[in-house]
Amino acid sequence: IITQLNYVAHSHRSRLLTVVIADEPEISAELEEAVKRLAGRHELLWVAISDMPAVGADQGEMDGYDVGTGRFIPDGTTLGQSVVDAYRRAEQQRMAELDRFFERMAVPFVRIGGSAEVRNRITHLTEVYSNAR
Repeated sequence: IITQLNYVAHSHRSRLLTVVIADEPEISAELEEAVKRLAGRHELLWVAISDMPAVGADQGEMDGYDVGTGRFIPDGTTLGQSVVDAYRRAEQQRMAELDRFFERMAVPFVRIGGSAEVRNRITHLTEVYSNAR
């Protein structure tokens, strides 16, 4: 996503409303610089499409698969409760860090976890944007 952000920041001279729709980015110094550069030149809104959990269902269901291999992700029963709990704690921390990142960057941000959330989350994002202006 950093390459795309830098492209927009450098190729579009007039001020634009830019809406980024992407998966949840990994926070890095490069991402921070790209967001600063883009937000310094354009209005910026960010829609993050949440990743599916990297652990399967709790009760023996095979509800997810690895897009790289096509294999099902082991369920919570196979992994064990301690692995599932550790994963969930790490995910909560990662999501909180991402929320803090966008807050620090002063970029309106929403996370969308599924199709049913699209309308409500986009509406919320535009309300946040209009109130911030």
